[in-house]
Amino acid sequence: KIVFENDGLIAVNKPPGIGFHVDEQGNAGILQYIRSLQAEERFDYRGSLHPVHRIDKVTSGCLLFAKTRGAASELMTKFRERNVDKYYVAVSAGKPSKKQGTVKGDMARTRRSAWKLLRTQDNPAVTSFIQTAFELTDPPSEDGKPPMLRLFLLKPSTGKTHQIRVAMKCLSSPILGDAIYAGNAAKGVDVRLQRRKSKSYLCCRGRISIPTPQG
Repeated sequence: KIVFENDGLIAVNKPPGIGFHVDEQGNAGILQYIRSLQAEERFDYRGSLHPVHRIDKVTSGCLLFAKTRGAASELMTKFRERNVDKYYVAVSAGKPSKKQGTVKGDMARTRRSAWKLLRTQDNPAVTSFIQTAFELTDPPSEDGKPPMLRLFLLKPSTGKTHQIRVAMKCLSSPILGDAIYAGNAAKGVDVRLQRRKSKSYLCCRGRISIPTPQG
């Protein structure tokens, strides 16, 4: 779905479960998926698309595409120079190690396609956050006691792979439904969420604010 459009770009609401590239099972990446919709005349914009940034496969949110090479170059420069405000909303069942603040550190790849935060800060990932608590009452729990969940608003200043998910794990509050970083945390809550048959099982959403090119 297109959520914003001007002469230079379009912004689409990327659903969870669609990656940037074709995955190992042969499922189309987001660009291939949009082009197939264009071919079937099921997408309102018919012109060329130039990707300028990415969102994790399991995350939903605004994804920008430039309409021209010039606009793509301008947008990528804004991302590179960090002239972009990105915000994410995530849900966790874990109580964080602090109520608000910043998670900062270098990131390194580990086994099983995961990443971890290091104590060094040579080229650090930087994520600011605040959070609040709420109770999950729907669907009802078997024991009648609604579990306490945490709602996070996160603002990454950098754009590292899995940055938000790693930051949440480091706070002892992995994102609910995150198969890589949450493990068996909040298993009972996860089962209750599955009853809703939600297509967005990883509880994370993204939005973006950027000065837009006009062509």
